[in-house]
Amino acid sequence: MKRNNLIEKMPIVLVAVFVLATAGCMDIEDEQRACIGHYQSEEALSDDFVDIYENDDVLYFRQNLGESVAVKSDRKGRMKGAVPGQFVLREEGVWQGLNINGRLYSRYFYKPKAQMIPLRQGEQPGRLMASALSRELLESLESGSMEEFSMISPVDGMRVELALAGEENRFGYPFYESNKAFLCKTPAEALKNVQISLKEKGFGLKIKDAYRPWFVTWMIWECVQNPEDWGLTGPEVADAFNRGAAVDVILYLLETGVNVPLISEYGDISTLSSPEYLGGTTEERAVRQLLASLMKEQGFQQDSRYWWRFVFRDADSRAVRNESFAELSAMIE
Repeated sequence: MKRNNLIEKMPIVLVAVFVLATAGCMDIEDEQRACIGHYQSEEALSDDFVDIYENDDVLYFRQNLGESVAVKSDRKGRMKGAVPGQFVLREEGVWQGLNINGRLYSRYFYKPKAQMIPLRQGEQPGRLMASALSRELLESLESGSMEEFSMISPVDGMRVELALAGEENRFGYPFYESNKAFLCKTPAEALKNVQISLKEKGFGLKIKDAYRPWFVTWMIWECVQNPEDWGLTGPEVADAFNRGAAVDVILYLLETGVNVPLISEYGDISTLSSPEYLGGTTEERAVRQLLASLMKEQGFQQDSRYWWRFVFRDADSRAVRNESFAELSAMIE
C-alpha cells in the first residue's frame, strides 16, 4: 500500500496500524519491526553505527548517515541485498544485534539509568526546598510581559503525567510539588486546540513537562553535580519553561491508552530523538510529523534536539515566573 497523503488518511490508516501492531496481529509488520533499529559497533573507541528503517514496506540499511540501501531479511534474520549480513539473538520479538562481514553491531536500547544526571554527593534536594521557596527572582530576569496562568485540565483526552512530579526522571527525585501542569493562558489555549485536532485522529496528548517555577530551576542547579556538563540552564538565564511557555508532550492512543511509539522514548537524549532522525517506520515518522505540524499551526516551535519539546512563539518576551504550583492552584481554583 502506498502511503500518499498519510496525514489526511491518519484516522483510517495510522490508528489502525498502531492498534493492530500493539495487539500482535501483523506478522509481516512484526517481522520488519524485528529488524528496525539503531545498531552501534561493539569495537572499542568506534563511533560506527547502522540504522535499519522502513519506508513504504521496504527495509533500508544506512551506515553512518550515508546512502540508504534497500535490503531484505528472512525469518532467520539473514539480510540480503547490496549489504549482506546476519541479525543475531532475537529476544522479545526483536533482533539484538547485526553482524556485517564479521563486525558486530548491538541494537541501541534506551536505558534511563544510563542517562541519569548525578546529584552532588551527599546533597538532599528536600533540604533545599525551604530555601528554594524563599528565593527571590534575580532582578535581571524580572522584565517581560505577564499573563495569567491556566491549569491544564484532562479534557478531550489530554492527560497530565509530569516526569518531575515523580522519581522516574533523569534526576531520580520529584522536584515538582504535585502532578499539576500550568501554562500561560495563550499557549494553554493553543495546546487545547492541538488536542481537539488530535482527538479527531484517535490520539491524545500526555503532558510530561510544562511551567517550571524559577526556584525549581535554582534548586536543580544547586543539587546537580557539574550541571554545565549536562547542558542544564542556569538560574541566571532561565528558559521558556520558567516563562510558562514551553511544554513536553507525547502521544497515546485514545482507544487503548497505549503510548504511541515515535522512534525514541520520552527522555532519551540520544540522536534518535531528533525530529529529523530518519529511522523507525513510515507510520512513526508520519505521526511524529503530524504532532509537529499541529503544534506549529498553533504557534509552537519544535526543539531541534527532541521531538517532544515545544516552545511558544513569544516565549522570549515573557517574564520569568516564580509562583509555586500551590500558589497558582489557589489563584485559579
